[in-house]
Amino acid sequence: MIMPICFLKSSPCFLNPIPPEIYASSVKLLGVTISSNLKWDIHVKDIIHKANASIALLKLLNKYSVPPSHSLRLYTSFVRPHLEYACPVWHPGISREESDKIESIQKRALRIIFKEGKVPYSLLLKKASLETLERRRSSLCLRFSKNAITNPRTASIFPKRHSPSRLRQPRAVSEPIPVLSPIRCVTSRYEKTFVPFITEKINKIAN
Repeated sequence: MIMPICFLKSSPCFLNPIPPEIYASSVKLLGVTISSNLKWDIHVKDIIHKANASIALLKLLNKYSVPPSHSLRLYTSFVRPHLEYACPVWHPGISREESDKIESIQKRALRIIFKEGKVPYSLLLKKASLETLERRRSSLCLRFSKNAITNPRTASIFPKRHSPSRLRQPRAVSEPIPVLSPIRCVTSRYEKTFVPFITEKINKIAN
């Protein structure tokens, strides 16, 4: 099975001899569904389906009057991981609509746990001591990148670091956050990938 990734108006000549029946429009690699158009709609649909199946457990616990704290622990242990797995790969490239669909899973789960269907989402988050999934994904991406930058095996995927000129003294921190050379993205497709996304995030924090 072959999954060609090509955005040319006509397919390159080396693809023509390959029978179309062995083409694949998407492929799952280590639990992440990668599409030939480099969009994440299929992957988002897949993780939402998995999370919805797990939410059925929360409904079952409600029938037996399980305390909300227990149900919340089940949510963070068995439901939420489906919505965050390998997020540094796909989080920068999802659309606002896809992000909202993922967020709706947590909103639905909290309303089931606390049995409060009309309470605003912000109050449910405060009651559960949780943050939005979008904010968590950004934090997970940033945490992953900090480890990747200092790892000799992965540091080369990021632009070279440089010493910024500062007009004021930086805040005291245990380890300084590196500043990366800005990346010029010619296409929006590249701009929505992990390295340009996280480079901008890191530079905002460092500055």
